[in-house]
Amino acid sequence: MSHLILFADDTDIFVADHNLNNLIRDISYELQLISEWFQVNNLSLNVNKTNFVFFVSPKNVMIIISWLIKY
Repeated sequence: MSHLILFADDTDIFVADHNLNNLIRDISYELQLISEWFQVNNLSLNVNKTNFVFFVSPKNVMIIISWLIKY
């Protein structure tokens, strides 16, 4: 499940799933769509102002940490 929120000069994407592989797939898909939209509208992404946050239950913290270390 994903949800896009647009502000005047800011965009937030919320993606939720209990399965990490599905989450990665969904985030990748949403980022591809946004990338295409930016290109069509002659916009660019400021990577210096781009962030991501994982919200996970305590039992899944080590799974996320090990995934982040790989990438």
